[in-house]
Amino acid sequence: MLLECDGRPVGVLLTIFSLAPQKLGDPPETRPMRCNVSSWYVMPEYRMYGPLLVARALRRSDVTYTNLTSIAASRPILHAQGYCRFAAGLFHALPALARGRDEVALRPYRPEIAEPGLSISERQLLADHVGWGCHALICETQRAVYPFVVAPRRRGGVSIHALLAYCRSLDSFVQCARPIGVYLARRGCLVIGIHTDGPIPNLPGLFRGDRPAFCRGAHPPPPGDLAYSERVMFGS
Repeated sequence: MLLECDGRPVGVLLTIFSLAPQKLGDPPETRPMRCNVSSWYVMPEYRMYGPLLVARALRRSDVTYTNLTSIAASRPILHAQGYCRFAAGLFHALPALARGRDEVALRPYRPEIAEPGLSISERQLLADHVGWGCHALICETQRAVYPFVVAPRRRGGVSIHALLAYCRSLDSFVQCARPIGVYLARRGCLVIGIHTDGPIPNLPGLFRGDRPAFCRGAHPPPPGDLAYSERVMFGS
């Protein structure tokens, strides 16, 4: 969204719209619209118009808005704008140390191979995130097929940790954590960050409450779902 004066841009607010993933068997009308409100800037002499820019961006009542990268000083403003916290912080998981539960067969997702256990929107989600450098993984158990997206964070070209960008549920991630962790550890990544309200049972790791996530709307993203957000697409 752009704020301009006399044909000149003087402010900008980045918004990323997407439909929530449709799980296999869910009706299409259960896919709420999301908008990840990302970076913004208004030139100092036009800062008085900043609230109007934000109000214009947040005007849709049918959209759930998310803010995943707030700083402490901005959080009172988010509350004034109607945001609520939907995750208290980041759980830094060590999935390779998780105890094995069921037999799990893991394979990287390949768009050219049909995956009957996935919905059309999940297949599109995996393919899109592979294009942004994420790991898209399929874990198959005796009971179901589960898709996962893990977004590596890189420094100097080396993956030092990652974010869980998509899973159907935290229970499915815990169930498949060990093979996912081993797969990533072989690629130099030992830690996966997951937005939650606290520690995750049966998953080794450390919770920190200094990176809360906020939303405004009727459909907060479930834990472990950062699909189509700035943190995944831009590595922020």
